[in-house]
Amino acid sequence: TENVLQANSDVAAIVAHSDEMAIGAYNAANAAGRAGDIMFFGMDGQKEALEMILNGELTGSAKKSVEFPAASETAWK
Repeated sequence: TENVLQANSDVAAIVAHSDEMAIGAYNAANAAGRAGDIMFFGMDGQKEALEMILNGELTGSAKKSVEFPAASETAWK
């Protein structure tokens, strides 16, 4: 994240594969003084991420719910 922020002054949003990654990206951007200009999205709906959303630090988090037997049956069809 630090390298991306240094190389790109126009980053508007960071979409991460997990809430932990989004929190890390936020922390890196915050340390660089850029967190207020960027939207941060994670995935998993973790408690810490939800608290950061309420505090205005992260923008959002998606909670995915997959039932593996049903997903496997669909994938094999």
